[in-house]
Amino acid sequence: MKQSIRIGMMAGLMFGGLLLQNCSSDDPAPKTEVYLAGYVDDGGANYSVAYTKNGKLNVVGDGSVYEYTNDCTIDGKDLYLAGASDNEPAYWKNGVFTHVEKDTDLPWEEYQKVVVKKGKMYFLAYGPGGTGAYRYYADGVKTILPSQASASDMAVADNGDVYVVGKNTSDQAVYWKNGVIHELSTEDSGAAGIAIVGSDVYITGYYMNEESYPVPVVWKNGTLTEIGEPGAYPNNIAVSGKDVFVTGWLTDDTVVMWKNGNVSPLVAEGFTPFRLYDIKAKNGDAYILSAELSGTTLLFKNGILQTPFDETIEGQFTSLAIN
Repeated sequence: MKQSIRIGMMAGLMFGGLLLQNCSSDDPAPKTEVYLAGYVDDGGANYSVAYTKNGKLNVVGDGSVYEYTNDCTIDGKDLYLAGASDNEPAYWKNGVFTHVEKDTDLPWEEYQKVVVKKGKMYFLAYGPGGTGAYRYYADGVKTILPSQASASDMAVADNGDVYVVGKNTSDQAVYWKNGVIHELSTEDSGAAGIAIVGSDVYITGYYMNEESYPVPVVWKNGTLTEIGEPGAYPNNIAVSGKDVFVTGWLTDDTVVMWKNGNVSPLVAEGFTPFRLYDIKAKNGDAYILSAELSGTTLLFKNGILQTPFDETIEGQFTSLAIN
């Protein structure tokens, strides 16, 4: 694939209290760096790709074409954003834009997930192509996932093994390891999120019980554990030490988090969490990126709201990275 590069505009703006609500100026700087990626409306013909780092806004798109991000990640000191520009895959490394020509068998294509290991880039991509819609690229080498109905998340082990989770064409939870499909359940089910810690692979999802209620589960190295009562759909997972964090929805649309199987709703006074975008964990702390139905961005740390929406900023943030 041919690639072209441009340097993105960098516009830094500080907006008070974005990441640390109710903190005084005497509080020490946070030990964990928190990045949110998405877009802002800065007056151009289109929205501009942007990210925040600990509350400081950086605009890396120029609004000249339709472009957006779906995911972000940190590798060392490098920040990567992944998405699309003008209906073709694109990514930004430290604000530097790279356009990638779409696969010739697709009318359009986007990067949905990005993982970077020791400088090697992996992208989970989607384009409307029937049974070949989902594929991943490992340093530009394409692998189309067989027997796919959907793919929702990707992780890469330290040894370079690539894992993707989703559903097969029989509506069953599966994962692909280096492009080879593995069944997680023979029931009506789905796999939504994945985390890898050392040699352990954690996958969250659900299966439908005999009463047709979704049962939230975690598969650890293929072994299923129910993490809650029937009536919930997990969507993502993060692991820190011995703590396993899962986010999802109850069937009444309540947004919840499970920590080691104990469930609690995400509550924010004056806000109603509805969307769930991402969860990351570090040093026992869980960071969750959510939003109201209207798009108001909400960031939680250990279930406590950290980022009230700043109405002076027009935009939306949909992915999260911590360092």
